[in-house]
Amino acid sequence: MILLSAVALLLPSNIMAEGDDDFGMWFELGAEKALPRNFSVSLEGELRTQNNSRNLDRLNIGIGLNYKLNKYVKFGTSYMFMGSYSPEERKEHYNSSGVWNGYNLDEAFWTPRHRVNVEVTGGYKIAGWVKISLRERYQYTYGYEEYYTQEKYRYNSSGNLKPGYPISETDYKEEESRHILRSRLKVEMSRKGIKWNPFVSLEFQNNLSDAFSLYKIRTRVGTEYHFNKKHGVGLAYVLTHRYKTKNAVETVKRTHAICASYNFNF
Repeated sequence: MILLSAVALLLPSNIMAEGDDDFGMWFELGAEKALPRNFSVSLEGELRTQNNSRNLDRLNIGIGLNYKLNKYVKFGTSYMFMGSYSPEERKEHYNSSGVWNGYNLDEAFWTPRHRVNVEVTGGYKIAGWVKISLRERYQYTYGYEEYYTQEKYRYNSSGNLKPGYPISETDYKEEESRHILRSRLKVEMSRKGIKWNPFVSLEFQNNLSDAFSLYKIRTRVGTEYHFNKKHGVGLAYVLTHRYKTKNAVETVKRTHAICASYNFNF
């Protein structure tokens, strides 16, 4: 509750909400193998939905290498291949007088992306059962330029489609290259002999490609359950605020998600 209150206080009062809040489901699968000399290798896969879970949002698979320096500090690096889905989108069109005269319809398309992470995590246990950790992660994402079809519809004053419409044209999404610093504070209850581990985390994502501007704030509240040393599941509520500035006006888009996960250690 403390971290959730902090999020509310950090939201500027002059930020405008961008449309309705969205809701999605996140499904995560992870596996980790311990290696000699405090190293470990991990595999992960994820599926996300968007548009109130009516469409896929992204699919990704990744591999990582971790090194535990001691019981307080851990380093890690990972690579992830992602498929990002842009659903069909209708964009209203207005003439020079501000009167609606039609719309553009962008077809759905997938964009492949590559992502590299480098991180360090520091953690400390208080009273033997409350663990506080801070993770700093540098994240680089590259997305290819993607072409898609756009259908243009224009209507006259009587509401009829103008001659020659719809017109089909090719548009494109520019390639993406984004550098992000993700700073996460996490508080979790972890005690020997107790299989339930409730947690809350607060993460700030700053865009290094845009003068360290605030890109996202993400809050997670959930719990993990460990059947034994090898198998564990998790369930969490995730709230994401994504910030965007256009024409000197800053907007925020909120996304709510339920995240279900399964982890295997061997």
